[in-house]
Amino acid sequence: MKKVNFVGEFSDVKVEGLMKIVSSLEKNLLKDFSIKINSNKKFDLLNIHSAGFLPALKKRKTINVPIIYSLHTNFGSNFFQVLKNNYDLKKYILDDTYSYHTNFFQRSRKLLFKLLSISYPTAFKKLLFKKYSKVIVPNYYMKKKLNYSNVEVIRHGINIEKFIPKKIPHKKIAVSYIGHLGVEKGIIEAVYALSSLDDTYTKSLFLTGKTDKFLSFVKSRDENISIYGTSKNIVKTYQEQDIIILPFRNEVAAIGTPLVLIEAMATGKAIITTNLQHLKEYCSDSVLYVEPYDTKDLISKLNQLVSDPKLRKELGIKARLRAETYFDEKVMIEKYTNMYNKLLMK
Repeated sequence: MKKVNFVGEFSDVKVEGLMKIVSSLEKNLLKDFSIKINSNKKFDLLNIHSAGFLPALKKRKTINVPIIYSLHTNFGSNFFQVLKNNYDLKKYILDDTYSYHTNFFQRSRKLLFKLLSISYPTAFKKLLFKKYSKVIVPNYYMKKKLNYSNVEVIRHGINIEKFIPKKIPHKKIAVSYIGHLGVEKGIIEAVYALSSLDDTYTKSLFLTGKTDKFLSFVKSRDENISIYGTSKNIVKTYQEQDIIILPFRNEVAAIGTPLVLIEAMATGKAIITTNLQHLKEYCSDSVLYVEPYDTKDLISKLNQLVSDPKLRKELGIKARLRAETYFDEKVMIEKYTNMYNKLLMK
C-alpha cells in the first residue's frame, strides 16, 4: 500500500473547516492508501494541506516524490481590511477572556502574519505554486487567479446524507448566525441585523467562542438575542432555523469553502451571504447577497426574507439541490483517489 504524508498545521477537527476536510480525506482514503500525518518517515507522495500560501515558502521541492499542494482558502484581503478587522476585534471582542491569541505577542504575531501574507504580490504567490506536481483549489475563481496547468479544482464536500432538510415545528421565525467569533466573519454585522428584528422572532448566535466584552455588546444591542456555544447536534441546529445569515467581510474570511455555508445549503435553509466571487460561484441564485460590511443592506435583505415565506422555501430548495450537485464528499474523495493513483503511476 502506497504511503501518503499529510503535512500541515492540524488542530481541532471538530470546529475548524479545514480540519474537518482533512479529517474526512484521511478517514476515507485509508482503504486505498497508508495515510500519515506530518511524518518524517519515508513516503511515496506528499500532500500539503494549507489555509494560505506561506507554507509554500517552506516546502521546496527537494524530495523525489510527487507533491500536491491543497490550498483550502483564497488570498484576497487588502491592507485596510486587515486593519479594520483588527480595530473591530479590539472594540467588540478582545478582552482577557478571549481564547485565541490572548497576549500581546500572540495578537501582534497574528496581525503581522496577515499583513505579510497580503504584502506579497499575487504574481509571486503564483510562482511559488508552479513547482508542485498538483495544486488543488476549491473553486474556479482561484484556478483562474493562479492560471497554471498544474492547478485543478476539487470542491470541498460534506456528508450529504447527514445534512438533510427536515421540518422541525416552531412558533416563531428563527434567524441565526452560526460560526466563529470573528469580526472578519461578519459577526458584528450579524448582531446589528438580528437586533433590527423585534421579539416576535427567535434570534440566535451559535459560536465557537465568546468573550465578556462581546456578550456585553450583544446585550447592549438586544437582550433577546440568545447566545450558544458550539452545537452538540449541528444538523438539528441547522434544521431548527428558518434563515441563516453569513455576512463574510472578505475572501479570506470566507475561506475556500465555508463549511457552514454548504452545510446550511444542504439542510435547505434560506441564506443571506456576501456577494464575493467564489461564493456566487457556489450559491448562484440559491441565496440572497449583500455587500460586505454593509449592515443596512443586510437588514434590508433580512426584512425581505422574514416577510416572504414563499421566497424562503424557494431558496431552500435551490440550496439543497446545489449542495447535492456540487458538494458531496464522495465526489471529493473519488477525485483525490484518482489524482493520487495517477501521480503514483508516473
